[in-house]
Amino acid sequence: MIAFLSSTFLIALSFVVNVGAQKQEADPSSFTSVETGQTVIMGTWTWDIETNSQGPSPNLDVWWQQVNKVDQFLVPKFRTSMAVIKDKNYELVDVDDLFGAEFAKRPIRNTLLTPGAVLAMKTTEGNFAKIKVIGYRDLHDFSFVDARFARESWKYFIWNSPNRPNYHLEIEWTLYRRHDAL
Repeated sequence: MIAFLSSTFLIALSFVVNVGAQKQEADPSSFTSVETGQTVIMGTWTWDIETNSQGPSPNLDVWWQQVNKVDQFLVPKFRTSMAVIKDKNYELVDVDDLFGAEFAKRPIRNTLLTPGAVLAMKTTEGNFAKIKVIGYRDLHDFSFVDARFARESWKYFIWNSPNRPNYHLEIEWTLYRRHDAL
């Protein structure tokens, strides 16, 4: 009986040690900037930065939530977490800054997402990104490339609804992937 308990304890201890080792964070030098882009996240839609696609995805990162005409939130989903980077220009933010960010799962209110605002993101897939708010687009504006994700029936529904300013969120982003994931 003691031998059984000892081997069970050792197996359990080995599991805890291995799980802990897997969760250990890599250092910033193991991440490389491999992708940049500009995206318009449509109101009420979700976005996955690794694929730069909107709509349902098992690895999506954020939801651009529209509570009402005034309250909007960029909501981290799944394992994504975010932080607002203050007092630093987007161009100067590097992977070291992203590693030092105080990430949280809290939604970021639109009042913090003013043009020029800079965000840090740790994605659902464990990559890092910096994001800059460019501005907003009206509900009826589908003149941007990302509108390709919307079905024509959804656009028709939107065009028959009252227009709303500041509905779609336009951003610039840089994604840093792990070297071993490239």
